Amino acid sequence: TGRDIIGFLFSDNALRLQKSDTPPTHIQDKLRNGPDATTALAVYRPRHPEVLKKRLAADCEIAFDTAFHAPTLRDTPEGLWKHLQAALRDMPSDAVMLVGDGPLEQIWTSTTRLAGYLSSERYFR
Repeated sequence: TGRDIIGFLFSDNALRLQKSDTPPTHIQDKLRNGPDATTALAVYRPRHPEVLKKRLAADCEIAFDTAFHAPTLRDTPEGLWKHLQAALRDMPSDAVMLVGDGPLEQIWTSTTRLAGYLSSERYFR
């Protein structure tokens, strides 16, 4: 987008948390050693964002600056935009890179004008 990246938004899918609250070791290592930017975690229901954020900090020493419920399939494009803008707070969306896993999360990038999308596989390799 021509702007410096100041934040990373990770989905809980990207962290491979579908069956456990503990990411695989290689993901934990990458998160502990960077990025040097603001980090946010989008958490799909029924998990509670703050509970998962605290558990990752306590059990894995992974700190996220903020955590929130991920948008749903029921969100309209305008609703999706408002949802992510509110969740990202003061971060301009075009300075936030999304690390996700799947086509639904790719849609977040274009709908909300995020800086870009990296697949979990690519980011964590």
